[in-house]
Amino acid sequence: MKQKLKHNLNKYVENGKLEQGLYKVSHKIRDKKEKIILSMLARS
Repeated sequence: MKQKLKHNLNKYVENGKLEQGLYKVSHKIRDKKEKIILSMLARS
């Protein structure tokens, strides 16, 4: 997972789109965390 995110970031950096890449990657991470939290809440 981390490897893939790094690969995506490198791709963005090469294209000179670091800001956009960081934004997208951070969104993916946040979405994932939110899903985990929601699933934990749903179980309790």
